[in-house]
Amino acid sequence: MFPLIDSNFKIRNKKISNVSIEKIKQDFFEFFKEQEFKKREALPLISKYFPSSFVISAGPDLGDEYYNLAHNKERFMILQPCARYWDVKDSGDGRHLSLFEMSAINDFGIQGRTRIIKLFLDFFTIQLGISLDNLCATYFEGGTVARTYYEKEDIEFKQIISEIAPNMNIYKVDAHEGFVANSMEPFGGEKVEFYHIDDDMKCIDNCGDSPEKCVCGKYLEICTTITYSYVVKHSKDKKILDLKKIDLDREDIISVIGFGIERVASIVDNKRYMLNELNPFSKILENKKFNLMDADFNQIDLIRALIF
Repeated sequence: MFPLIDSNFKIRNKKISNVSIEKIKQDFFEFFKEQEFKKREALPLISKYFPSSFVISAGPDLGDEYYNLAHNKERFMILQPCARYWDVKDSGDGRHLSLFEMSAINDFGIQGRTRIIKLFLDFFTIQLGISLDNLCATYFEGGTVARTYYEKEDIEFKQIISEIAPNMNIYKVDAHEGFVANSMEPFGGEKVEFYHIDDDMKCIDNCGDSPEKCVCGKYLEICTTITYSYVVKHSKDKKILDLKKIDLDREDIISVIGFGIERVASIVDNKRYMLNELNPFSKILENKKFNLMDADFNQIDLIRALIF
């Protein structure tokens, strides 16, 4: 049986100022309280809403509770401890943490999606002092998702960003980067990612100067928003996904937006490439006799159980 880790679980990184981390948390709750978001207590790392061993995001549980249980259109703010799951191989690379805290808010319909995007941009630029000129975004261009072809791009996001940040550069991405549909999350939909641009870093020759093509580290993902408009079902072997559009009016569809506290703190502290942590998986990743990338989820879960 996996050990439960309660919502008081604390994550620290000695290379990033704890003052910055705690200040961002405080600013987050105060800023969104003024916008009439209700504080929600964090879930344990093992969530009753989320069908994996550990919570990996602050959003899906809000969607699960709304669509399957409550159906009350309350706007929440949450600070959620998370454990990296399927991309655990990326942890310790200076950009990803295996354990982190994610803050998020939710809202409903087109107006709600517009509102939370604008509020987060205001929070980053006004409250935290991050320049809007150093932000860009990616959005879904259309394409095949779970054997279903979506011809239309995410025009709604284009309209939103043209209203609130008309000078921001936005880039089209395919379904892999622009649509959430996988065997771990109960809901899916259009995904938008915001990136922080390091003006001091110059791309190497032949590097694609855009978030999804650059391999130099110039672009650092800072924030993600997902519009949960589909139920994701999968076969027993988790290889075949089926998407079913949620049977609600568009104005009742939930959108969630969130960011990793430590990553944003690294930008505020101007230490965005110093997120290397005392990674609980580092010794395993260094062991050439055990290739974590060849391990299945059950093996990874067993490792995590032994660690925690």
